[in-house]
Amino acid sequence: MKVLAIVNPKAGTYDQKLVELCINVLRAKFTVNLVYPISINEAKKLANNRDYDALIIGGGDSTIGNLSINVKVPIIILPIGRGNTFYYTVYGKIDPLNLFTSLLKCNRIEYVDIGFIRELNRGFVLGTSIGILADLVRLSELYKKFSKGIWSYTLASIDLRVRMRKGQIKPIRVSLRVNKEKVYDDYAYLLSIGNTPVRGRGSMKLFPKASISDGILDVIALPRVNEEIMDSLAKGSYSNELYYKGKNIEIASDRRLSLEVDGDYVLLEENKITIDVIPSSLPLLKPCT
Repeated sequence: MKVLAIVNPKAGTYDQKLVELCINVLRAKFTVNLVYPISINEAKKLANNRDYDALIIGGGDSTIGNLSINVKVPIIILPIGRGNTFYYTVYGKIDPLNLFTSLLKCNRIEYVDIGFIRELNRGFVLGTSIGILADLVRLSELYKKFSKGIWSYTLASIDLRVRMRKGQIKPIRVSLRVNKEKVYDDYAYLLSIGNTPVRGRGSMKLFPKASISDGILDVIALPRVNEEIMDSLAKGSYSNELYYKGKNIEIASDRRLSLEVDGDYVLLEENKITIDVIPSSLPLLKPCT
């Protein structure tokens, strides 16, 4: 088997020793070509290569999401990002070295869904949000200067709660269509689309009904927010009647949209986005048991 390993050296918890250990496990049986692309565009071109039998993606959730629509062969995730939520959703609690060892013994292919944002021509594996989650990611980007890995999110979360207490967090006027039907047209503090049940390495259970293999995206709208609601969202105990499921999602606002996409902060020129699910489109290489 020929394997191409695309590794993002700028990933949030990049660990060269871990990368080399995992790659060397597979090299005991497979031919592995390790590449460190200098840009996301180069990584996309590499991911589009059909000359290999499998693809290792070393990075975080956003790296996987960015490459998801370009992938042509089964992928193996090497988790070196800040959150690595998709890795834990797919593989559970198995550590990377044991995962690669298990794959060497026996493996199978499983196909899962991804989301696609038309205006960005970009896929996602976790989800995308406007409102407080976008604010959280924007703040975490600032805190990356002082703290690496998941701690930048922790500091950003504390900062966000302080801003909430001071009344500095404002709702956004949004119009939401699910499968072409208008389901919400009002102010919201959060509008989030999810492919996975959890976000933030499992710390936020936003979509308890979500599945990466049901061919549907889950949507929630949050018309109000406080610390009690934030805590219940994190625990997955928040009861929200504004919960929708659909294959096509359209969001419009009265201002430019700022998004969180798989943990990346993106400021759009547009005031609307269209999101589709692409069912069973991402092939994953998983252990047989």
